[in-house]
Amino acid sequence: MKQRYLTFISFFTLSFGIVILSCGNSTEEESTIQNTLFSAASNEQFNDYWYKGKAEIVTYELAQARYGEIHEGTAVQIFVTEPFNVTKQVKSDRQTDRDVNAFKMNLTRKFNTGIYPYSVMTSAFNTVNTNDPSEIIKVTNSSQEWCGHTWSQMNRSKKGFDYTLYSYFESESDISSELNSFMSEDGLWSQVRMNPSLLPQGNLEIIPGLHFLRFRHLPAKPYAAKAEIVTSDDYNTYVITYSEIRRTFKINYQPTFPFQIISWEEIYPSGFGSGADMVSTTGKAIHTELLPYWELNSKSDSVYRKQIKLD
Repeated sequence: MKQRYLTFISFFTLSFGIVILSCGNSTEEESTIQNTLFSAASNEQFNDYWYKGKAEIVTYELAQARYGEIHEGTAVQIFVTEPFNVTKQVKSDRQTDRDVNAFKMNLTRKFNTGIYPYSVMTSAFNTVNTNDPSEIIKVTNSSQEWCGHTWSQMNRSKKGFDYTLYSYFESESDISSELNSFMSEDGLWSQVRMNPSLLPQGNLEIIPGLHFLRFRHLPAKPYAAKAEIVTSDDYNTYVITYSEIRRTFKINYQPTFPFQIISWEEIYPSGFGSGADMVSTTGKAIHTELLPYWELNSKSDSVYRKQIKLD
């Protein structure tokens, strides 16, 4: 599986343009990253949907497990394509021939626990690729609540990911480490949307979602898992089962393009120890809209919030 994720392509052509990844005067590490991150010619259907200058916004009814109870809330997932500077691993201000086309996924969760609110956000950047497994370039996660906030980030490197964590908890504050893995659960959302038939299956080692690692205060590392695609008459389900941490993660998606995500579920222990009860967090899609949200920032544009079921 790792070999599939380290395919070497220096030049590639997109049906919506040409992007050249040249080693040029890059450092050895920059060149390695550029050569292992690539895009491929995608079909007209894909381009018509994802390259029309709009983002897909999906609003979910959220039932979030926390502190042994289920808390109602709202989740919003945003998928959009944008140019990405591989060297700096950030969105490009001005696109150049050294950039890649990134498929960005943002997922926000907002819910209350008793008197105080939680706001959690994950951002994942994959290369656009419909013909081979997409490369995950970068993942970030932040969580804010009245006790404090945490921030974690994974950046693609030659060996896997460079990981950093900043937290208000003493035991996990200011951590930096190297992860010898190229497979991140947070990057698999986008693989579902680009080409779910290429989702990794079988016995694997996967870095769980960064939000989950923080909720459970677990170290960031690859965990043994088994992944499979389960089909039904109405939708397909991508299931990841982590035996070591007693967690199951499911994404239910439409079997035809654009492979929209219908719902998702996380099942894991609440509390610690062998007697901890299993709880379930779910997100159920209630509205999907294509909008250039970055342009809708005036007071008059607030009417769109009702349109996407946020008011």
